[in-house]
Amino acid sequence: MTVIAGPVVQTLQENYSKALFRLADSIDQCDKTTHSQNTALWAKRIAETMRLADDEVVDISLAGRLHDIGKSVISREVLSRTGPLTTDEWAIIRRHPELGATLMKPSLSLSPIIPMVLAHHERFDGTGYPNRLAGQDIPLGGRILAVADSFSSMINGRNYRPAISIQSAQSELVRCSGSQFDPEIVKIIIQLLRRF
Repeated sequence: MTVIAGPVVQTLQENYSKALFRLADSIDQCDKTTHSQNTALWAKRIAETMRLADDEVVDISLAGRLHDIGKSVISREVLSRTGPLTTDEWAIIRRHPELGATLMKPSLSLSPIIPMVLAHHERFDGTGYPNRLAGQDIPLGGRILAVADSFSSMINGRNYRPAISIQSAQSELVRCSGSQFDPEIVKIIIQLLRRF
């Protein structure tokens, strides 16, 4: 059995992490309805406004970049569907947080952000996926990503839904505050949007 030396392992880890970020960027390039850079930007702004520690802000921003990495192993046919998804296709899409966590697991440097990526579709009321977590049981980074991802999705649009105005997106965030989203994080993004 061959034992790989420490520096080689570290180099492999670094290269694997870089490859994941390149893959995330390529998903954004190939599928114009993905918006990882925007999600990362809004997540970072929220985290900074909350005055989280610098390393937490960095981790949340990185999680924003990788939040949809699990979609890289889902067929383009399903991802680019312009009409309603079938029950089976919806079940496939709902697996992308877990698929992303699996892809990230080999990278030790990314381990702090895996729970955030895994939780970005959890809902504050406990009806989200994949683990039906609720309230404070959802990692803070996951709660931040849920708001940043949804806001970015609304203003950028999807294959099946056109973009809406920032004002309409704000109204939707407020409407879903306390059910889909952490109300405190919704308040923060609304404050941020008043500056733009």
